[in-house]
Amino acid sequence: MDINEFVIDRKKERRKIRCIMIDESMITVKGEVYWLWIAYEPYINKYLLMDISKDRTALRCYYFIKRLRRLYGSKYTVYTDGAHYYNQAYRWLRIKHDVYDQEDKNVMERAVQYINKG
Repeated sequence: MDINEFVIDRKKERRKIRCIMIDESMITVKGEVYWLWIAYEPYINKYLLMDISKDRTALRCYYFIKRLRRLYGSKYTVYTDGAHYYNQAYRWLRIKHDVYDQEDKNVMERAVQYINKG
């Protein structure tokens, strides 16, 4: 499978977005540890935004979410796993977010695994 099948075409598919799920995953590249940040839309099975960073902090999370909002707007419900850095970033942005349940967490983990194994 080609990853491009799962990356959103913003001009054509932006209207199909119903919610956004965000998660991060540790990856290793040439012995160095990095964090892969992923925004995913589960209803259309598309990746909206990805970023790689050396750290996993509230500030890094803030910039990722801010960029996501700039690209897609703020009318969508955003779900995270509820980690403290997400809570802090959303407080700074003055927006509300929801924590996804176990079923949605499994969906997000599969989306992250697909990227990690690809």
